[in-house]
Amino acid sequence: MMSPLNFSRRQVLVAAGATLLAGGVRTVAAAPPAYADTGYSPTVYYKIKNTASGRLLSVLGGGTDNGDNDILYDDVNATDQFWYLQDAAQGYQKFINVRSGRALSLDQGATANGTQVHLWQYLNGSPDQDWLVAPGSTADTVTITNRKRADAVLSTVGAGTANNTLVQVWDSIGAADQSWQIIPVQTFEDPSVLYQIVNKNSGSSLSVQGGGTTNDSPAIVYSDITAPDQYWTIQDIGGGYYHLLNNKSGRLLSLTSGATGNGTIAMIYDNVSASDQAWTITAQPNGYYKFTNQRRPTGVLSVVGAGTANSTQAQLWDDIGANDQYWTIVPVGNSISVNAINNQAVNSTRMTGVGMEDVNHEIYGGIYSQLVFGESFAEPQSDTGVSGMWRTAVSGGASGSFALDTSDPFKGSQSQQITFTGGSGSVGVDNMGLNRWGINWQAGKSYDGYAYLRSTGTAAVQVAAESSAGTVYGSQSLTVNGTGWTKYSFSFTPDTTDEAGRFTIKLTGPATVNVGYVYLEPGSWGRFAGLPVRGDIANAMQSQHNTVLRYGGSSADPGVFGPGTWTNYRWKNMVGPRENRPDYTGWWYAHESNGWGIPDFLNFAEALGIDAIATFNSYESPQDMADFADYLTGSTSTTWGAQRAADGHPAPYAFRQIEFGNEEKVDSDYATRFNNAANAIWARDPSIIVTVADVGYTDVITDPDHVTGSTSGLGSLSAYQSILSNAVAGNAQIAIDLHISDDAPEPVQQSIDALRSFDHWLYQYNPDANYHINVFELNSGQHNMERALANAKAISLLQQYGDRVTVVASANALQPDGQNDNGWNQGLVFFDTHRSWLQPPGYVTRMFSDGNLGTVVHAETNNPSLAVSAQFNGSKLVLNVTNESASAQSPTIALTGFTPTSGTAQITSLSGARTDQNDAGNVDQVTPQNSTSAYTLAGNALNLTFAANSVTVVTLS
Repeated sequence: MMSPLNFSRRQVLVAAGATLLAGGVRTVAAAPPAYADTGYSPTVYYKIKNTASGRLLSVLGGGTDNGDNDILYDDVNATDQFWYLQDAAQGYQKFINVRSGRALSLDQGATANGTQVHLWQYLNGSPDQDWLVAPGSTADTVTITNRKRADAVLSTVGAGTANNTLVQVWDSIGAADQSWQIIPVQTFEDPSVLYQIVNKNSGSSLSVQGGGTTNDSPAIVYSDITAPDQYWTIQDIGGGYYHLLNNKSGRLLSLTSGATGNGTIAMIYDNVSASDQAWTITAQPNGYYKFTNQRRPTGVLSVVGAGTANSTQAQLWDDIGANDQYWTIVPVGNSISVNAINNQAVNSTRMTGVGMEDVNHEIYGGIYSQLVFGESFAEPQSDTGVSGMWRTAVSGGASGSFALDTSDPFKGSQSQQITFTGGSGSVGVDNMGLNRWGINWQAGKSYDGYAYLRSTGTAAVQVAAESSAGTVYGSQSLTVNGTGWTKYSFSFTPDTTDEAGRFTIKLTGPATVNVGYVYLEPGSWGRFAGLPVRGDIANAMQSQHNTVLRYGGSSADPGVFGPGTWTNYRWKNMVGPRENRPDYTGWWYAHESNGWGIPDFLNFAEALGIDAIATFNSYESPQDMADFADYLTGSTSTTWGAQRAADGHPAPYAFRQIEFGNEEKVDSDYATRFNNAANAIWARDPSIIVTVADVGYTDVITDPDHVTGSTSGLGSLSAYQSILSNAVAGNAQIAIDLHISDDAPEPVQQSIDALRSFDHWLYQYNPDANYHINVFELNSGQHNMERALANAKAISLLQQYGDRVTVVASANALQPDGQNDNGWNQGLVFFDTHRSWLQPPGYVTRMFSDGNLGTVVHAETNNPSLAVSAQFNGSKLVLNVTNESASAQSPTIALTGFTPTSGTAQITSLSGARTDQNDAGNVDQVTPQNSTSAYTLAGNALNLTFAANSVTVVTLS
């Protein structure tokens, strides 16, 4: 632990000189060390306080020029009141003013009584600029004598004490104005710097009981174990007060119930701008500090009973000068250690996945190449008689009418009826895609589709690509004849590019026609691998270098709310011709399409060449799940293997993992459904891994029968005993899906700790069970650089636990720009009508995927702003470093078991302000930057700098 007075971060003040010249910085003053100590630090600046007046040695008018006089002035934290003390040899010091860089000097080098003191540039060898600091009449005071006249000391003109009193030298007569204090200044202007607050009495760090993060968690003292709850940031809130923000929880040091009596326990709490959350930090002799609460200025932060044992609570108590009321404020360390011969885990290839679900129109209106939104006219009317995603399209002098016809609909409960009654022109309806944001027409490119139509007689129908105002770019005419539903295929090629056009289906002469279903997609030019997949979106996903896709999520949430609702999300509703698949009522959108479902997802993942995990409604019957096993891997001689072939995939799929439900409460009811379904699956194919769909845990589990922090509300893990036992009995493998919230990087460690405690207790339940932990959703409400930091930290920490965690996927894969209909604003790939682009978390996926060498080796850091992981293949080391601090970090990187020889590090780094994201107007605002950095090894260690708010992959070879 370094001396509390020697803060290397003080050097930041020199680098920020321009800022300092602009005004003051809030500071906290620490009493000087005893005179017998080693001296004054050249990297720390000081206030020079006159003890008679209580005012500081300053510069008249804040001047910076040669000859500007030195004066006394109130402490206003101005930079002309800060001084560096630098060695001038033989025990003398030079006093360098921080604002001007000029030295405390004697006017004209004179030495007579009354010679005024002023600023002058430092001239080497000028003795009037050198000063001897000697002990004063009391323990914490000094006198300051000029080298040029040993019997004259720094004094004030006329022994004055008022503001602007000039400073001079005068015979040393022991006068009050000749007594000074030299006060080292520690600043807290950077709220991102982390500190440990160490108690003088016990030597233990201010911490939070149990590493807690919830409101009212008590503050304690505990031995330094480098836990994140032992780090604090100090935030200036003005008026001489500070907030002490706990690094792990993001909550403030406060007083229980806001009480102020002796013995009130300190705890953490949300920032509610209460006065008990504000503290003054008062310097004490020998580098200690006291923390005084604003609500009770006579009460200071203390320890119950002056205790020294771990977990002794912190409290408020009268300031009685006891040792437990003194604290040091110590910056944290700054090193990374990598041991390349300490293999920590085999890194799964599936640690860089992404999850797809129809939460933000990711599927229907997104990756599904269907350009029509409202394909089966299921939405209630918008224009009179017209289904909600469609509008009337009438041209010329034609007249007509519209109705939602509930008699014999093609599917669902209604079809769209269009009647041309008279005049010339056309009568029809138009569709502009998702939420009517426009359809992308590309000139010279073909578009194909079909519609299910019926009429009472012969009807002339035209389908067309048009502008939003009705200009026709391309069309095809259809003749409808017959009362039954008939499929009419069409194709057209627009002659104009328009990224916000419309599709119309209209009558061009008197007739009545019903439209039951419309499908429209770009030709193969606009689709991926010949699939019903929008090509630009698939290409953007492919550019992330994902290694696994998960499908389903909240689409499968019927399992949470019971079997009575959303039951059309069933896999058997997702096979066969798209137009015949029933719609379903989704959690996020009431009129979801099964046109792109689990089989389409499997085909897409196969075309990408990566693994796939589909999520099923947990109220699917055991028989239906057994049938899916046949659909997935069975012979075409089975009923459902034959259906797979009919759907265009004769060969069995290579995928061998599914999930049963999504975000379930894993109680006895779910366990029974899970075991029945799993047994049915394993009877058909015992190689299939069935995944338990838990939600997640925010608290470390210390007793499996009394669980807190379960997102589902589960109070006990006991239902897992039957799940584990059933898997053992079936000699089968299962996985367990736990989700992690990662809006910001700070809480991620707590979630990983909770996950590991969960795994510990399940192993205790049944050591013979073959199971792994999967994280199918890193969940957030944002897609900016802050979320990228959180994702990177989560993946780094989970990589180190890679023998137990075999899948990590981030939600959500996709998001339509400007069409977010819910709070999950977290797409890794954004898209609009005609293009797709990655957000910062999407680039993190790519960076970690590209850096996968297969074997995770031991890596750790004592800098809590950093998260690290490392991989090694015998000749190459990849180091992943996430810097969540708002300032650059330059740690020493110590290597064991590997000595790089190239002399150059290959670096890929992603950085930016936490709020930075790739908006439609600047889709490349945050992108990875590739560079090389030369390094010099010193004792098999090197130094690299990691930018503020950055994710960096370093390759050494």
